[in-house]
Amino acid sequence: MRYSLLSRFRGAVLGAAVARIWENSKLLPQWETLAVFAAENLIQKGQLDLEEWKNAYKQAVNSTSIKEKEREWAGAAYAILPVILFFHEDDKKMLSMLEQTLGVWEYASCVRDWIICLAVALAQALQEKLNPASFIPEISTYFQENSQVSMQLLQVQTWLEEGLCLEAIKEWAQHSEDSAQYTSIALALYCFLSTPEDMRVSVMRAARIGKEPSITVALTGAISGAYNSIYGIPVAWRSQLRHLNTNKAVAEIIQLGERLFAAWCGAYDISAITTLSVTCPR
Repeated sequence: MRYSLLSRFRGAVLGAAVARIWENSKLLPQWETLAVFAAENLIQKGQLDLEEWKNAYKQAVNSTSIKEKEREWAGAAYAILPVILFFHEDDKKMLSMLEQTLGVWEYASCVRDWIICLAVALAQALQEKLNPASFIPEISTYFQENSQVSMQLLQVQTWLEEGLCLEAIKEWAQHSEDSAQYTSIALALYCFLSTPEDMRVSVMRAARIGKEPSITVALTGAISGAYNSIYGIPVAWRSQLRHLNTNKAVAEIIQLGERLFAAWCGAYDISAITTLSVTCPR
């Protein structure tokens, strides 16, 4: 194993937060708050309390303007990242929990499909099972051949095989008739898969393309962070994130990786675990 699971949890959580570095890529505060709620709920109860989740979602929506509601799915994809991380080891349970979690939204089947793509990518990265070269062909088998998500996945695979320049992909994203929120996940997959070992390049490309740079950057950062661990995140970015105090939710979510991991492995507070020591025999 190249990296510990804890370092991958940290990488995914911190990677998702890197969108705060770019002025044009900042997520709406209510979605960051909802992500923190999901993580805290999982830590405290070992599962997501769906009734409490529904109430938290309603509060987030009530604080959202009409214009911002058009970006609702972008925030939703970010908000459920803790659920994906917590249930990453069991595909069936993870997908079942996602179905229930997404139940508070009215969504088309293509939304569910894209969330599955994101969830499987993160789960495989955490388990060190993600093969960038074969991921698109493998995930495509989850869906019907002519479905919307299958067609976009084929598009992403074509970009990767042909080495299409970033400007051409940016042009496609700007004129795509598909929802910007669904397209963001396709672009996030492309940005990661085109340079899987270099998070800096992946994230900077994500910040330059798409109609929703906030979600594209956050999801690219989450996948790349899970794949490369926290050690793959540039030191300068980590320093910037530690000093961002404009939003309490951001500061909280940066610290949630360890606690979420501790809850997942059965230890509530990882800092409280006593370090084992060996006493030399007399």
